[in-house]
Amino acid sequence: MSDIYGKLFTKEEAEREFGPVTFSLQMNSGEVRNLISASPEKIMFKFVDDNLIVLNNNRQVIYGTFDVQSTDVFHNISASVLNDLLLQGGQDITKFQMRGEIFSIENGLTVLEYSEPCPPYC
Repeated sequence: MSDIYGKLFTKEEAEREFGPVTFSLQMNSGEVRNLISASPEKIMFKFVDDNLIVLNNNRQVIYGTFDVQSTDVFHNISASVLNDLLLQGGQDITKFQMRGEIFSIENGLTVLEYSEPCPPYC
């Protein structure tokens, strides 16, 4: 059985637990679904110079432009949990956020937190 990375919270719980959003980029939820299709097991995210970079489970770039090094740390999330976020949130826009040092993804009133760093959890 593979590890599950990520946990869903209400927006209110996320604000209370992890603090306010300090940086945010948004993407059409249909595009997020396409990213999940491109990496159905796990998907990794990182902001680089205020741009979102997304990797598949083989650490290959599937969104954005970035020369990935083996030491670059990305936020690793299970694609199934990201899909659950889209289903529960139900909105056409998904927001990728930083809450200080914490990475989160928001759709509607649902927020995904608890990504794992890759490396080492790849």
